[in-house]
Amino acid sequence: MSTPFRSKLIFSALGLFLPGTGFNCFYLLGIKSFWGWIQLTSLIAGILGFLLLNTSPESSAAAWVLIVLGFIALEASWLSTIVFGLRPDEKWDAQFNASFQGKQKNGVWLASSDLCNPITSDWCRSDDELSSNWF
Repeated sequence: MSTPFRSKLIFSALGLFLPGTGFNCFYLLGIKSFWGWIQLTSLIAGILGFLLLNTSPESSAAAWVLIVLGFIALEASWLSTIVFGLRPDEKWDAQFNASFQGKQKNGVWLASSDLCNPITSDWCRSDDELSSNWF
């Protein structure tokens, strides 16, 4: 049985829009992904810690530990999305799509979308546009 084609765009979208769920790891390695299960478990623990902290009148140390685990899951997902999303297409295809002849050509688009998102949209404007927005 051959492995299916793995798109870097789908991997990055899963990591960006569903962080901490491990869905991007499951997309690459399937249900056997160790890091996917760790991320999903940590995210659920973080949600439980948040709910525990909201329901108890006192501050609970266990709740804070669970919240930190959930935060680490989110950050790990975003970091892996950045690392793999900015990887050159040739390197991605060599690791995840070695058995396919047709290669993907979306590396420049992914890199520019990482830099030109709404949070950092000022980087994508010219100096004239920036100065006109301030005056």
